[in-house]
Amino acid sequence: MKFYEKTWFTVIMLLLFFPVGLFLMWKYQKFNKIARIIISIFFGFLIIGNLFGESDTNQSGTTAVKETETITVEAEDKTEEPTAEDVVATKEAAKKEQEKADAAAKKAEEEEAARKAEEEMRKKEDAEQAKAEALELEEMLFDADLQSQVNELGNGLGLIGELFILLSSDPMAGQSEEFEYASGEIYKMLDRMMENANELDAPPTREQAKTDYIQIIEKTQQASDAGINGVKALDTNQITEGGILMNEVNQMLEEFLATHY
Repeated sequence: MKFYEKTWFTVIMLLLFFPVGLFLMWKYQKFNKIARIIISIFFGFLIIGNLFGESDTNQSGTTAVKETETITVEAEDKTEEPTAEDVVATKEAAKKEQEKADAAAKKAEEEEAARKAEEEMRKKEDAEQAKAEALELEEMLFDADLQSQVNELGNGLGLIGELFILLSSDPMAGQSEEFEYASGEIYKMLDRMMENANELDAPPTREQAKTDYIQIIEKTQQASDAGINGVKALDTNQITEGGILMNEVNQMLEEFLATHY
């Protein structure tokens, strides 16, 4: 006898897969007829119960879906349209938010403008300070150069004075070659001083000092020229004129030193 013809296999099939078990039970006439009928009826009721259970489940799911849809529709129907007061309130809120945004933007613009103005002011102050420092340096260099030339002029005036003092004791010395040489050196010295004075690089604040110094040299040249020519020609009027002009030179030099130093 094959294994599927045995009773134990039929029982297992009834428990695990009853359609096969029922087939084997009736085919090989396992158990008595009443038992086979009872077993068949039992599994028939199981099949019918399962069929009706699935139908109820499907119906319940459909009912739940319909109820959900109904609730959703009712909720949508219950949604009210906004009132005029709600619209006004919404507009007012939006207006306030816009005003806040505009105020913030305006404040940011003002702060940026203030920052730029402050930066421009700082740059302007830095430029002015740099300009003032540069001017101060130019003034220092000019004053040092001018002081050196004024000292040279003072030494030159001392030599001219000594020369005329010697001539006053011996007027005929003005006819000698030594006087001719000395007078020529005086002319060269004054021409060099005038050239150096014109080459002075004066800043705007020292232009007047340069002009005054050049006028002193010009007056010194006039005084020297009158005195030398008077000595050479034995012309007392020219000698006197030279003395008067030299006094003016000394006065101008004193005023110059008092004004610019």
